[in-house]
Amino acid sequence: MRTNKKTGTRPVFFIPNVRVISLHCVQALIARKSYLIHFHLATMQIQLNGQTTNFTSQSISELLQQLSLTTQKIAVERNGDIIPRSLHAQTILVEGDVIEIITAVGGG
Repeated sequence: MRTNKKTGTRPVFFIPNVRVISLHCVQALIARKSYLIHFHLATMQIQLNGQTTNFTSQSISELLQQLSLTTQKIAVERNGDIIPRSLHAQTILVEGDVIEIITAVGGG
């Protein structure tokens, strides 16, 4: 492998569509400071409120963070099922999911 002349590092690998990498593997690579790790965040296509969109989010809570909706009172539906707020972080999104986000609006 060639060394990068500017940074003095050598690329170890490039893995497209990486979603999960073991902590042991990351720690071992970080310990070798002369290596540079390249990560590529996978995008997936989901349908959000009727529009097909690409996102890198892996869970509903990450999606809400990307959309800046974490502090609002909202309801989230995934593929026809209401997802309680307590399960947003645990609910993993997959390619082709249909997500509906409803925001509560006060008024009289």
